Amino acid sequence: MIDLLLLMHDYKKNVPVRVRCAGENVLIGELTLQTANDQPQLVIHPKTSGHPLKLWEVMALLDRPAYRQAYVYVAEPADLRPLFGFQTVAGGIVLN
Repeated sequence: MIDLLLLMHDYKKNVPVRVRCAGENVLIGELTLQTANDQPQLVIHPKTSGHPLKLWEVMALLDRPAYRQAYVYVAEPADLRPLFGFQTVAGGIVLN
């Protein structure tokens, strides 16, 4: 988690952020923390409606002591997928 925050630190704070889920760029919804195989997992759940979060909002949500050592996953329709980074696209940043 800390590495992801450091990578995003250099981008403009008002850029919209989405997450790639099932091959599409979708909005970031709920974040949940769970443990599997003695490893903390932060799971990003997509949502279907609303406004995209700005980068500063995502950074504020992720920068919590409980999340710092967690591995980040995206809740795909069938399973969890590890999140490895992000890419810049027209209109914002996509976590993938």
